[in-house]
Amino acid sequence: MHNVGVAGPGMTGATHRNVYARRRRDVRVVAVADPSPGRRAGRAVPAGNIEGQAKGAFAFAFAFASASASDFAGVRGYADGMDLVRDPDVSGVDVCLPTPSHRPCAGAAPPAGKHVPVEKPLARTAADAAAIAMPAMCMRFWPR
Repeated sequence: MHNVGVAGPGMTGATHRNVYARRRRDVRVVAVADPSPGRRAGRAVPAGNIEGQAKGAFAFAFAFASASASDFAGVRGYADGMDLVRDPDVSGVDVCLPTPSHRPCAGAAPPAGKHVPVEKPLARTAADAAAIAMPAMCMRFWPR
């Protein structure tokens, strides 16, 4: 079983949690990190830029936590992504933060022994990109 921490439970993080929820046999989300207490606790619905996606992703994403689709029961919440990286129960850090925040979190995960997929764009500069392990391509095509 892989224990994943999602840094940034906004729209992209909710979309990634949706995928993890469908992989219950081998992956579970054990922690989230976001400066917003509402998003950390699952009370705030993330807003996306694609009509209809965020609400659907949000509802599916919380299915892993409990019978309620509106909370993070049993999921630790951190205000800072670095606290999530330091969590000994997290084996993988899914970085879904705003792009300028990718490098600190993604750069600290491998030395801490964590797997680290990073949402695109990977970084804002070539120097930051060179310091980060791997960009994740979450989709190749968007349905019409």
